[in-house]
Amino acid sequence: MPAEEGEKRRRVVPERPCPPTSPEEKETQIRSILNAIEHLREIQSRGEFIARAEVEQLREAFTFATGGQPSRPSAGVETPHEEVTSIAEMTAHRLLIALEHYATSRAASFAQNPRSGGGFGYVYATLRDGWMLLIEMAVVSVFNFFLAGSLALLATGFFLYGRYTAPWMLAYLIYIFTKGRPRFPVAKRMGFARARIWRYYRDYFPTRCIIPATVRSRFDPARNYFFLYHPHGVVSFGAVVNFALDVNRASEALPGIQIHLQTLRFNFFIPFFRAALLATGAGDASATTIRQTLRAGAGESVMVVLGGSEEAVVSRPCTNDLILRKRAGFVRIALQEGVPLVPVYGFGENDVFEHAEIADAPVIKRVVAGVKRFTGVAIPMLKGARFLPRRRPITVVVGEPLELPKIEAPTDAEIDFWRERYIDALQNLYETYRVVYDLKSTGLRVVM
Repeated sequence: MPAEEGEKRRRVVPERPCPPTSPEEKETQIRSILNAIEHLREIQSRGEFIARAEVEQLREAFTFATGGQPSRPSAGVETPHEEVTSIAEMTAHRLLIALEHYATSRAASFAQNPRSGGGFGYVYATLRDGWMLLIEMAVVSVFNFFLAGSLALLATGFFLYGRYTAPWMLAYLIYIFTKGRPRFPVAKRMGFARARIWRYYRDYFPTRCIIPATVRSRFDPARNYFFLYHPHGVVSFGAVVNFALDVNRASEALPGIQIHLQTLRFNFFIPFFRAALLATGAGDASATTIRQTLRAGAGESVMVVLGGSEEAVVSRPCTNDLILRKRAGFVRIALQEGVPLVPVYGFGENDVFEHAEIADAPVIKRVVAGVKRFTGVAIPMLKGARFLPRRRPITVVVGEPLELPKIEAPTDAEIDFWRERYIDALQNLYETYRVVYDLKSTGLRVVM
């Protein structure tokens, strides 16, 4: 136990990142920023949308790395910087200026717009930003768990009520609960996963996916992998856009690796909604389905959003609190199947929803805990009545696979050991990229 406590203390990180303390560390941070700039330049070369917030994020990281304080520049005003000395700094500074000219303010958050906030101002801001913004809002509001599932259930009730549609709807329900039960893994339909409509989903935040070349080289299409996405956030938009859908072409970065995002089992019994899930190749997050998928053939892999609804309840903007140590099943399965664990982190995932202040009241916490015990699902209490999340960049980074031995009957000590190794790998991934994408948030904390 003392060793375990020492291990936990060793991973304590500062709540805010520390500026570079040596020329070498500074150069490393500048190189990381340059890599992020190159990623946006690739997007620019395809003529695709880049949000001003993304470029401002990199500008703040550059200012921080060169000795300044992160600040948000006004549109059209060049930010003062520390003296640029190295070639890497000059290159990053020059490329950032070019990106700042290219970027548009269309994806700026409503929270940053003085005219937004509700009523006429909300409508005015929406109309002013144009019909493209309206489409993005419609896609994001409809195609999320809260509204999509509700609309599917509403449509089910409507068709059951209709005189001529009731028999067909009843037959469909019988099919869902009998012969129509999916056999996992289900092949992803790329035509659906890459449909043009999902670009609006991606560009709303926007959401990006970064898989460095050094990481890509570590994957073997003949093997299977267990991907783990953090943090859960409220809806896990980063996991949905990049791995359930394929709008950022993550499958091309990992050729031969078929990633099946796992979700709650009852979602596959919701009429109509289940059809969309099956088209993405999703599976239910049961141990049986995960094992079945990992044994299905070369490249068949799974992704689990590990924190679950319990982590969604504790998620807050500018925080990175994870529920991980109380999870043991993912390590047990990985050891028994002999598959690597792959850490995946979504920077900004927790920033797109705000929780109501009442959610932190002790009585509300007890109610939420009671609902979870009864239903198995913890329901977060969000601020406001809209289904729309805030427009904040979500940058998803895939880390290197953590190799695990194959152990048919792992002991608790072995599970604990490899879980700590995974936490180390996740912490290293977070620390590598926090100086680029997470300057304003607290450090990663495993709270449970």
